[in-house]
Amino acid sequence: LTAGSMTDLPTSMDDTLTFTPDKTLTTRQKIILSFACLPTNLGWALSESLIIPYLLIIGAPLYVCSWTWFFSPILASYIAPKMDNWCDNWTTSNCWGWRGRKQFVLILSIISSITMILLPQSHAITNTIFRSNSVALTFIIAMIIFTIMDISFYLLLRPLQALIWDVTLGNKDTYMDTMKVFNVVQGVCRM
Repeated sequence: LTAGSMTDLPTSMDDTLTFTPDKTLTTRQKIILSFACLPTNLGWALSESLIIPYLLIIGAPLYVCSWTWFFSPILASYIAPKMDNWCDNWTTSNCWGWRGRKQFVLILSIISSITMILLPQSHAITNTIFRSNSVALTFIIAMIIFTIMDISFYLLLRPLQALIWDVTLGNKDTYMDTMKVFNVVQGVCRM
């Protein structure tokens, strides 16, 4: 082997996310990296498409259902920068040795899953815990659960976007190209 031929050898067994010398990703690599958002967006699309019919089924007036999307963006805009800071500065590891973003992805995934299970049970929760058949109370319980779920799904995308930044080694052009593919995959998942 000559010194020049060493550059042609693969650096790992899995070249799914390896880079060319100019820090660019192939289209295939961008698509594979973007599919990390698939479960998040499918869950998000499912929850958002079913919330209004569910609220109408439990008896909430249509004019009240518009409040569904009021609280989540406000709370998420407050929580997101704090979570980003925690993710990047988390130094202790959990029992699996995970730090930072992996822990937050795990926690937010668990929260999203639990709230997706609890949301259709809002009426049962109201009956069991509060011993009431009140539509208003059921609506409030459903809105609290939905808001937590909606924020969790939104916050799940942030560590994935940061992961793309890390994988692209901070190359802004590569990051922006990959985010274009990421956004297309998000759009397709939400249809």
